[in-house]
Amino acid sequence: MVTPLRLCYPMIMEKKIHASCKKTYMESKGRLLPVGAWRWIQNFSLSPANGCYRSTDHSYKMSFVQNRTITKSPLVNEDMFLSLVDFQSVLSGSLNPNFLIDVIGQVMELGDLETIQVVGKPRRKVEFTLRDINDSSVPCCLWGKISEVLYEGCSKEEEGKPICLIRFAKIGRYRGELQITNAFEASQLLINPSIPETDAFKQIMC
Repeated sequence: MVTPLRLCYPMIMEKKIHASCKKTYMESKGRLLPVGAWRWIQNFSLSPANGCYRSTDHSYKMSFVQNRTITKSPLVNEDMFLSLVDFQSVLSGSLNPNFLIDVIGQVMELGDLETIQVVGKPRRKVEFTLRDINDSSVPCCLWGKISEVLYEGCSKEEEGKPICLIRFAKIGRYRGELQITNAFEASQLLINPSIPETDAFKQIMC
């Protein structure tokens, strides 16, 4: 069984590659790979990347093996290496739904935080609309813990509708309509992140 790390490690040429690690190695090596840290990684295998929920467009994916070596790197780069897509591309249906995407927008039309039954189990969800800097809008639906984070974050926002960044989001379809949703535990959510794109939104909103 392979448990995906769901992390994309920027390489020297500013490329991202999907990495995964067997569950048996996670306890011993996982703590050496904190999110945001730069590491030298030796002894790993590469295989063709295919299937759904691909976190990068790299042709290969990395798998950690038992004798891998992980050491600290002096290289530091605070860039988030976002792969932002515009909403018109999402709505046009031109994007490959097998790839996860990054989107940023202003939260609009926030619905209630609901609990519904899915295959006999209760799940939380929230529906809303994201508006981008070009005033295009796309429907969104988040599930699970990430839906609670969004709803609570929006409720605490005192200066209007917050800016939301969703990393590794999935393009889905509901009742014939394209929408953005989260891909299990792979997706990440940031509200009002400290990045230039957020500043651009705030300048327009002023």
